[in-house]
Formats: sequence, C-alpha cells, structure tokens
Amino acid sequence: VFAHASNELRKYVKSITGQDASVVEAKSFDVTSLATGDVVFAVGSPAQNALSAKIESDAGKRCPVAALIPEHNDAFVIRSWRDVKLGKFFEREQESPSYVILAGKTPIATLYATYHYLDHVCGVGFFEDGERIPMLARMPAEEILIIEEPRFDARLQLPWAPRATLPKGVSSLWRADVEWKEYLDWMVKNKWNWMRIDAGDWWYQGLGIMYKSYPEIAETEQGGYMPIQWWPLETVFQNTKKVLDRGRFLGIKCYMTPISTSVPTTYGDLILKRFPEAQLSNPDPVYKFAIHMRDLRTIEKFFRHNTEVFYKHFGKPDVQGAQFPPVELDPFIEAGTKFLPDRSNLMAKVSREYDPEASFLIYGWAVAMRYFQKP
Repeated sequence: VFAHASNELRKYVKSITGQDASVVEAKSFDVTSLATGDVVFAVGSPAQNALSAKIESDAGKRCPVAALIPEHNDAFVIRSWRDVKLGKFFEREQESPSYVILAGKTPIATLYATYHYLDHVCGVGFFEDGERIPMLARMPAEEILIIEEPRFDARLQLPWAPRATLPKGVSSLWRADVEWKEYLDWMVKNKWNWMRIDAGDWWYQGLGIMYKSYPEIAETEQGGYMPIQWWPLETVFQNTKKVLDRGRFLGIKCYMTPISTSVPTTYGDLILKRFPEAQLSNPDPVYKFAIHMRDLRTIEKFFRHNTEVFYKHFGKPDVQGAQFPPVELDPFIEAGTKFLPDRSNLMAKVSREYDPEASFLIYGWAVAMRYFQKP
C-alpha cells in the first residue's frame, strides 16, 4: 500500500508540475536516490518511514508527527517542515528542501493522506466521471498542518445498477477492467471504505458465482425477464473476483449476499430439478423477473449450498446481508409488512456455521416501493 501511495503521488506530481517527485516510502533509503527538487515527500508515519522518523527526531518538539495522529485506524496527519539541519543531512548545505510528511495510522490511512493532500492542498478534483488536474509550478509545501479522523467508521457506496439506463441491461455488471478500477480508485480517493456489491446475487455482477453454484444455467437460454449478459459467465465470475481482490487491497470492505430465497423466473424449472420439494411463488405482476422460495426447508438447503460455493470462491464477506427474508413475500416484497424472524434467524444460523464471527445485516428496499409511498 505504501508503494501504491508513493506511485500515485509521483504520478500526480508529474501531471501537476511536469517534474519528477522526490518521494521516500520506506524504513530505510539512500539519500542520493532522491530526485532533485526543493520538495521532498515522506510517505508514512515515523514508525513506517525513515525520513519521517529522521525529521521528528531532529526537530523534536518543533515538528511532532506520531503524537498528533488520532487513534482511529483511518486517521492521518499531513504536515510540512523545513530545517537547515535536515538540509545538511541531505548534503544540501546552501538551502534546505521543504518536506511534506503524509503519515497515517495504518497503511490505508497513509493512502488517504496522500489523496487528501492532492485534493485539499493541491486542488486536484477526484470525480466519479473524471478528474481535474491543476497546473502548478511547484507542489505546496509550506505552513501545512492537517489532522484528520473520520466521523463515520463505515462510509458506504452502493454501486448497484450504476449503468441501469444503458442498453442491454448491463446494470451493475462492469463491462471492462478499466470501469471497476476507476470506480474503486474513485472510492478510496474520496475515503469511501464500504461497498455493497452483488457478488452473490443472481443479477448482473453476481451471476458468475451462481454459475459456479448451478453450472447448468450456462445451458439455459437467457432473456425474457432475465437481463442479458454481455460476457460469458466464466468471464463475469473472474471479473467479480478481481473486483473483490482489488477492493480489499484498497481497504474497501464489502457486504455481499449469498442469495437466500429469490430465483429468476427464467431459472424456475432448473431450480425445481435441483430442489423438487421447493414451493415457488408466482411472479409478481409488476416485477416479473423473480420468483421466491416459500418453504423453510428448501430455503435452508438453497442458502446453505449458495453460501458454501460463495465462501469457496470469494472467501469471507466482511458482512453478509439478507435483503428479502425479513418480510412476507406474497405477492412480492413491496406488499410485505410482516417481519419473519424464522427466516432471518435461519440465514444468520447458516452464516455462523461457515464463520462463527460472521456479521449479518438485515436490510431492504421495501420502503421505496409503491405500498410505502404515502406518509
């Protein structure tokens, strides 16, 4: 992560000033390896970075760093410093460079500090649809002291159906690596650290893991009320794995749902072959794309199988979610107001079998549906 933060800093310094950046990112370094220039960046706290430690040691009370970092794992300090003594340390007798220390409580917090400096000090704009890069003759390095910690531990983005208005129903299926890479980078640049991803759902991005759960869907004609995928199912699966791995590297936690009761109408007959005793609901007259299992015995078998495959391929979710079990499902969730603890407890029970420390979140979007539009 330190290397990633340093490489990002070098990239943006080059774009902003046209010059190479002098960056120290390690616990030990060779002074002569620093690029020429009058601004030197130390990426990491004194415990993580040799230059940060040297500055703090030589400056003493005039430039504390570690003591200023709040206790929160996402907290960081950004501060500038200039001292003739340190200039001599760098064999620059005539003039000391200016130093910018980017010190986080954790590696991810240091990455936050790097982007915060570029955004709030340098004027880089990090937007979902692009970036604004200012043109500067020199990187800002004077009179900077920023101490940050989050007000909210969980800062959630919901990339569900981000492309629902595009043709062919691609919705939350990212079509190319560049799309999800840019999205995850945009998240961390703005300090988002949680993402709901439909990695275990039937729809869009999650269809890959359902293909691993039920390979026979590859032989089923897609279409009708099931959104058509642009990619082969194996490609969707591999793409989702890459998204999760990259997100975890960037400190983004995911809550995901191994699907519990819903089945695309297109695959109803397929599921009945797997679970002959299943009691399936009729499609909702408005939302015709889905039907639901009604009996607890089949729901448990269905959810247990999906969870097992999910853990095998994607590993442990940071949080599991249950979207539909809490409410009565007849005819569909927007008509349901009855809380069903037996289904909710069943989902939590199965999740705990795979992970005794599992966090299980009950959520829903029923309140946005037509039966809840009145005050």
